[in-house]
Amino acid sequence: MPRSLGHQWHGVKASARTGGAGKSLNPALFTPPHQRTSFSSRGILRSRAGPLIQARVWYTMSSMIADEQIFLAKAQEALAGAESELANRRYNNVANRCYYASFHAALAAVERAGLSSANPQGSWSHEAVQAAFAGQLIQRRKVYPSELRATLARNQILRNTADYERHWVTEVQARRAVRRTQTFVAAIQTGGERS
Repeated sequence: MPRSLGHQWHGVKASARTGGAGKSLNPALFTPPHQRTSFSSRGILRSRAGPLIQARVWYTMSSMIADEQIFLAKAQEALAGAESELANRRYNNVANRCYYASFHAALAAVERAGLSSANPQGSWSHEAVQAAFAGQLIQRRKVYPSELRATLARNQILRNTADYERHWVTEVQARRAVRRTQTFVAAIQTGGERS
């Protein structure tokens, strides 16, 4: 009779069955979820010890939330971080958070539009997100206003200055980046509708 196990680790829950009476599995033998490249609602996992395990694996939060909503939540979190850093006068951090807020918002928009990456793994490079957002969603489909076209590129240039160059981001640059990013994220949240 197979023995049923329930394990919780790294925010992932698995209910597993092993193939022999009295056998138990150490949850540490599972490949940690953050090291696997893909997840499915029902998958086959093999522990390092070898037994085949049929498991239901799901993320506690992301099982009910679509990818676009995850990216939008990340964008909102990064924007809140940028606003906080601005209040604390850490302008280089503002530039970093503004870029990632706009990047994740653009990813949400791209996911919502049903665009797919040319990458065989399905992941998006920063350049590909910028090209898809500006080329497909602004230029071709006209989902978002043309004023948003340069936001990602401008925020990336400022982030590069903050992260890789010997120059400091100024207060004026940081304030402009936050305003630009607030407008960008708000437009993605509303689906491009003008208020």
